Amino acid sequence: MWYFFEMRSGPHSPILLRVIWALFALHGAGCSTHKPPPATDAGALDGGAVFTLDPSTNHHSGSRLRANLVSGGSGATLFQGWHDSQLNADCAFQLMVDGSWRCLPTSGNAAIGFLDASCTQPVAVVGSNAPVPTYASAPQAYFPVCGSSPTVMYALGAAQSPAQVYFPVGIGKCQSFGPYPGQSFYAVTPADDSTFVGAHLATAHHGDLDLELLVGDDGSGQIRRVLDPNRNVACHAGSVPPNQVDVDTRCIPAPDEQVSPGFFLDSTCTNGSFAVSTSTCGDPSLDPTFEATTTATVSFDGGLCEVDTDVVRALGPRQAASAIYTSWSTGCTPQTMTTPTETVFPELAQVDPSTLPAIHLGQQGSGRLTAPVFFAADGTDVGSGQVFWDTAHHGYCTFDDVFSDGVLRCVDDARATLIGTDAHFSNSTCTVQLATPHSGNCRGPAYALDFGP
Repeated sequence: MWYFFEMRSGPHSPILLRVIWALFALHGAGCSTHKPPPATDAGALDGGAVFTLDPSTNHHSGSRLRANLVSGGSGATLFQGWHDSQLNADCAFQLMVDGSWRCLPTSGNAAIGFLDASCTQPVAVVGSNAPVPTYASAPQAYFPVCGSSPTVMYALGAAQSPAQVYFPVGIGKCQSFGPYPGQSFYAVTPADDSTFVGAHLATAHHGDLDLELLVGDDGSGQIRRVLDPNRNVACHAGSVPPNQVDVDTRCIPAPDEQVSPGFFLDSTCTNGSFAVSTSTCGDPSLDPTFEATTTATVSFDGGLCEVDTDVVRALGPRQAASAIYTSWSTGCTPQTMTTPTETVFPELAQVDPSTLPAIHLGQQGSGRLTAPVFFAADGTDVGSGQVFWDTAHHGYCTFDDVFSDGVLRCVDDARATLIGTDAHFSNSTCTVQLATPHSGNCRGPAYALDFGP
């Protein structure tokens, strides 16, 4: 499905830097820390055929997969994933159990539940009054110990009428949920993975940044993630000191396994700080070698807006700790241990921000709406978000609201809302309704959306 709208251009406030990058990631390939096959170099693929990605975009349509685009007019477009023209379904690349990548349908109308209390007999659960899809997907492991789980795709079959439906609620735990009124249920069988467009990973080099690409078997292509080749880690756009309105934007390390910083192993909180792993993964190959912590904010626009900045530190080899402490104003305080020992990593020296790869926030389009886009130092598009910049209203906007005239419009992200039965009022007779500001924007709202009763 493609969408086209008339729209225009303007500057971008740094307040939504993380939001823009996060939304780009959400609409890219399905992310996973399950180890995929190693990437090959994008310069020579398939026996010497060269795959190229247009530097001005972050995708390339193939013979079967066509890019879903939202257009703001005058050159401002946002990549919204793929449409499989053969299956007539939107899809997203996911890592499969056999290590391959496939573009799997993303209808979202069905979830995989189970018919038994051990969660071993899958069944498709379709939401109330929702269209019945052809396929439904589920992770191979709902609660993987290391990283994310690969995906299993199921084909829906005959209707079922189960007395109970179960879902995983933890490792080795399964709980009954429903059935509920309006739900429908269908038998499932593993789908033939060859039904879906396959892809392989490749790497394209752009100065001090690498792009990990998913190259479809039909000639399609997209960026999966951005890599810092000098540190051998994925990275994302972030702000670093000095704290200025025009923040210095760099590619901040984003390791697969996450940590919580600022802990100590001694009861005086003086003998060096450590980062505590938030994962029970025991795979040393996934150990983080860097951490990024948000340390400060800078106010601008009359003090109404703030921008977080990141400080990056190197981490040492993993250690096992039998006690951990945090430093508070009340002193050095022991923390509750989730296991007899915690996995910790020594926090080493701060990384000089100037050594991190630069990422520039620019804009595409010359009309009322422009699309914020991240560029590498050589001008290559390395990712865009899901928001436009409205130059007339001087703010970000999104196409997520259909108005009473049936038209989908780009609505100011700094809006407020009037929400029917959940509305608030300024008087005891509930005749003067109050608008609830939309979170995530520093500007005061100039408009309110009325969603009706």
